Amino acid sequence: MTYTAANRLATYNGEAVTFDADGNMTVGPLNGEISDFSFDSRNRLV
Repeated sequence: MTYTAANRLATYNGEAVTFDADGNMTVGPLNGEISDFSFDSRNRLV
């Protein structure tokens, strides 16, 4: 795992972790695997 200067997760097991403009993690770890996440207009995980 690596982190950015802002202490945000950057990589997990060599895979990139990404965030949207609102700071929501859109690609990242879940139960040890990389998963995609979606958020509604109120930044709620759907």
